[in-house]
Amino acid sequence: MSQVPDNTPIIVGVGQHCPATVDFNVPSAPADLGAAAARLALADSGQAEKLAQILDSVVFMKLFADIGMFKSPFGGSTKIARSLTQRLGINPREVIYSAVGGNVPQKMINDYAEQIARGEIRAALLAGGEAMRTAAEARRAGVTLDWNEDPAGEMIDHGPPEDMVSDFEYAHGVGLAIWSYPLFEHGIRGKRGRGVAEHMRAMGRLCARLNRVAQQNPKAAYRTPRSAEEIATPAEKNRIISHPYTLLMNANEKLDAGAAVIMTSVGQARALGIDPSRWIHLRGCGDAIERMRTIDHIDFHSSPALALIGRKALAMAGITISEVDFFDFYSCFPSATELAADAMGLAEDDPREISVTGGLPYFGGPGNAYVLHAVAETVDWLRQGRGRYGMVTGNGGLMSKESVGIYSPLPGSGEWRREDPKAYQKELDAVPTPRIERQPNGEARIETYTVHYEKGVPARGVIIGRLLADDARFVANTPADRMDILSWLTTAEPLGSLGQVSNAEGRNTFVPAQFA
Repeated sequence: MSQVPDNTPIIVGVGQHCPATVDFNVPSAPADLGAAAARLALADSGQAEKLAQILDSVVFMKLFADIGMFKSPFGGSTKIARSLTQRLGINPREVIYSAVGGNVPQKMINDYAEQIARGEIRAALLAGGEAMRTAAEARRAGVTLDWNEDPAGEMIDHGPPEDMVSDFEYAHGVGLAIWSYPLFEHGIRGKRGRGVAEHMRAMGRLCARLNRVAQQNPKAAYRTPRSAEEIATPAEKNRIISHPYTLLMNANEKLDAGAAVIMTSVGQARALGIDPSRWIHLRGCGDAIERMRTIDHIDFHSSPALALIGRKALAMAGITISEVDFFDFYSCFPSATELAADAMGLAEDDPREISVTGGLPYFGGPGNAYVLHAVAETVDWLRQGRGRYGMVTGNGGLMSKESVGIYSPLPGSGEWRREDPKAYQKELDAVPTPRIERQPNGEARIETYTVHYEKGVPARGVIIGRLLADDARFVANTPADRMDILSWLTTAEPLGSLGQVSNAEGRNTFVPAQFA
């Protein structure tokens, strides 16, 4: 590998710490889990002490507790990334608390690779940790834990979540992940020409593929074998959350998990004596933003952002999609995985693995840090000789923010260089967004839809539709007292159906023509 330029960015250490059981006597705060994974990543390089000394930048992935999703019952650190460096006994010049999004770990790997290639930093550590299982079990057991700490030192916070939902959307049941991803799912179903029952079976098969990987992964939190039929069949312990998703199709955040990835340059790795067998190259990458708000998406059956960055990453790597040996497509819900696979040109029956971990439903979904686990596992698979190229995608928001990385033990030719994402972002920004009508009235058709369930019972119908008069898009609900319409939405074929939409007192209501 002497011909590889010294400034080439590489991964030299990965670590995952995923306790299978809860022990209240063992330090188990998120920073503890992240630190345990970071120590494993340092050791994985074979030169832990030397590598720790050149870490110029350390980042900790944004916690669930700090984005208003799952508040910690036991407090937390005022500067979680500093809590990490304190545990590791290091004082890097830059300590960061990441932005929000499932895409962020891959995006930061892409960004760090460029900084390393430019000589701006010598090495970077990316880490994350979530302790949702410990928190839940401690509360059930009546155990009080203290995760509060206030470490010294500066920390750069990359900020809160972007504005992904308007009050108008939220009032009609659009904007939460469990509400929005089903809208994409029915859009995909329509594009594939399937009825509900047939598509439920297809989603069951997709999730069963993830489950089979989880069964073989000792780090996965949910390794119980699940058949495609079981996953797709609503039951007491597999209720529908929002149609068409059963519980077993949803990401499961109830786990304890830490992950870490360490990057440096070939030149630094040589100087530290890190064996080339540990080196994994980021051969291709890409980042793009589609539309932040669900209702603004170009359509509900494709991801132009993923398709674009997939092409960019493959071109950068100098390979075709047929040369990628395995994937980890982000899998918070089936639609995210399906859209990624479609964007990369994979057929549904492509035999290559679509996850290396078991996916967010079965490995578990440790918040914004999941992709660190996917990258760490990808590195392990490549080192084990399970392929020459692996692809990882990260998805943030509501199919909004996309990142991709192509990894390989094989170096590329020449200097490492990526195209500036801002340059090709213009392609996506130029695509027109459908006009949104907030006060729709008149004849309309259903573009996509979902039904929210409460305790296993249909509770609210949500319609994304188009006005026949001018094709403007709107969001509406079906009448609250019409269970017959909810039944129709969950058993018939509503896509493309006509009806009447009206606006009154700030709320939009859609009634299918046959129920008028």
